Amino acid sequence: MKIDQINANQICSVRSFVNTKCKFYKYKSEIKILGIVFRREGYYYTMTLHGDEYITEEEIISDGTLFCEGEVVYYKPHLEIRMSNQENRTFFFPNQYGLEMFMDTDRMRAINWINRPTLIR
Repeated sequence: MKIDQINANQICSVRSFVNTKCKFYKYKSEIKILGIVFRREGYYYTMTLHGDEYITEEEIISDGTLFCEGEVVYYKPHLEIRMSNQENRTFFFPNQYGLEMFMDTDRMRAINWINRPTLIR
């Protein structure tokens, strides 16, 4: 579902997230003993049954919800919207500006907020 297909009258709550770290990836340094590399330097996916698995930065960002900055993996800015039918929708934005621009649209400003959503860092 696209974000412009949401019925604003059904929104119960909105949470926004900016610069949220993804805990499923760790950056690890290289381990080399006597010239033999036992572990490559880079990002590792930690949620496998067989131990941490090496993964490239391109693989991390390929799904469009994550980005890498330095040695940390972050989620892109996103909104979690809870609807009156108990459905939860998550929408990702390319940057914080895109998220803020969506929150400033006429449709989102027309909602009578009890507490206006603020950016969670």
